Amino acid sequence: MAVRRKKKRFLPRIFMLSMFVIIIVLGMYFFAESKKKDNKQSFIQDSSKDYDVMVCVDAGHGGHDVGADAFGRYEKDDTLRFALALREELHKYGIGVYMTRGDDTYFSPKERVEMAEKQDVKMLFSIHRNAYAGDKDVNGVEVWIHSQKPEDAVSLANDLLNNIEEIGHMNIRGIKSGTAENPDEDYTINTSKLTSCIFEIGYITSEKDNDYFDKDFDKNVQAAAIAIKNAVKK
Repeated sequence: MAVRRKKKRFLPRIFMLSMFVIIIVLGMYFFAESKKKDNKQSFIQDSSKDYDVMVCVDAGHGGHDVGADAFGRYEKDDTLRFALALREELHKYGIGVYMTRGDDTYFSPKERVEMAEKQDVKMLFSIHRNAYAGDKDVNGVEVWIHSQKPEDAVSLANDLLNNIEEIGHMNIRGIKSGTAENPDEDYTINTSKLTSCIFEIGYITSEKDNDYFDKDFDKNVQAAAIAIKNAVKK
């Protein structure tokens, strides 16, 4: 009786091992490329020689950090769109702008503060959008400032919210200090030595706020620009 020999499995094993190595190498390559994008210098800086005064406008999130998301939109996209438009509006008042990011790039909050404080700017104005997963009816605009409620930040926030209220659509949630978890602590942006605030322009989880964000976009930008102008050109 003939003895049936087992087929050798060396080639299939070598093939599988090779494929595994290729997948690992490709994964490392794409990860490295994504980190490059996250760390590239993407700021936009106007020349201080061309303007009466300079401010820093910070578009929240960016890169791998999309921020809040709902209804197919990302916070990082809305904040960048608003920041770019705000820069153009501020130019009309003779105000130059340093933007911490001008494209889809990530910087940590600490890096943003450091970037702003290295510039000859009078203010750090950070743009964000809120989110509340538990109830889509939660909506409105609010401004976060330092827990000590510095007078300059309070004045800026009040002016900003009054301007938004005059547009007549978004719910005004008021000025908030500290953090949502602890009123005695502060979001990193508001630890800056500059006059600072975090402008939460509506809830991205609210269809109502998204509609007002888009329909009143130019008016909202103008409202922010006027508040900034009033704060830095007194």
